[in-house]
Order: sequence, then structure tokens, then C-alpha cells
Amino acid sequence: MPNELKLASVSDQSKGLKAYLKEIQDLLENIDIESVILLRKMLYQCWYKQNTVFLIGNGGSEANATHLANDLLYGLGKSAGGAGLKAISLSANCSVLSAIANDDGYEYIFSKQLETLASSGDMLLVFSGSGNSKNLITCIQTAKKMGLQTAGFLGFDGGKAKEFLDVCVHSKTYNMQASEDIQIILGHAISRDLCGVKI
Repeated sequence: MPNELKLASVSDQSKGLKAYLKEIQDLLENIDIESVILLRKMLYQCWYKQNTVFLIGNGGSEANATHLANDLLYGLGKSAGGAGLKAISLSANCSVLSAIANDDGYEYIFSKQLETLASSGDMLLVFSGSGNSKNLITCIQTAKKMGLQTAGFLGFDGGKAKEFLDVCVHSKTYNMQASEDIQIILGHAISRDLCGVKI
């Protein structure tokens, strides 16, 4: 165990924890709630019209995308007493991911799948800290060409993705963990709110 932890008081040890929680609280209080409402409306329309939402991200943001895909597909249907929203995480099939990355390049791992799976009227939901990952930007551009609605949870300054998305829920923080926490908190908030809707 590091010496500083042995010597520090409980009060000193908790300073970092309290600062982190305060940052999350501040970010939530400063979220543009109108953008969250617009995203909720897009997801509801997708559900109502039986279209599909495709979710993408990298690293921890990918984990959040796959997590929320579960909540929308299974959790939403279970809670609402009917069919859930058709939700597909484009990171879920590692055979497809590795084949595309190997043959065409990592920047196409999502867009190549979208070209095959998506139809006009479907939706792309992006999870990203920086908003600049090439595979995300390529997929957003492909989605727009195909007539999909696009939305995203972004951190940092929003990056290039902020310019291209129809709806952007932006939490301006350069703390990647905080950015990812906001993604899943707001994703859960929207899912819980949709649970009260009967399709």
C-alpha cells in the first residue's frame, strides 16, 4: 500500500472522491435539458415506428453504448409490457469488427456494418469523449447519406461530431471518466422515462 494512503486521514483521502462527485453534479446541473428531451423524442419515434437505433462508441464509451442497447431492447420492453426498441450495438460482433478492420481499416468498422444493416428512418446514437474518432465520424457521415437521424453524447469540446450530429447532448469536461458517467446517467434517465410509455 502506498505510504501516503497510510499517513493520510480519512478526511484527506475523501477529498478526491468528493471533488469527483461535485464535478458530476455540476455537469448534470449544466446540461442543456432541451437536447436531452430532443434525444428522448427521437428514441421514442424510433420505437413507435419500429425503426432501429444503432449505437457506437470506443473504449468505455463503447461499453456504455452496448449497455444502453440492452436497456432499450430488453429492459424497455420488459418495463413497458411489450416489445422493446430495436437497438443494436455495432461493437457487439468482434468477428465482423476484426474482419472490417483488417480488410478495410479501423475507421470503417461501424460504417460498413451500417451500410448493410440500416434503412432510412433508422437512427445512429454516438457515445464519445472527444467526438473526433475517425470511425465515429465516418459512421456519422454514412448515416446522414443513408437518411438516418443522428444524435450523440459528447464530452470535451464536442469535436467534429458536434458539427455533424442532428442532436448533441454535450457535457463540456475533459475528464473522460466524468464524460462517460454523464453518458450512462442520461441514457438511464431517458430509458426510465420511456418505460412509462405504452406503445
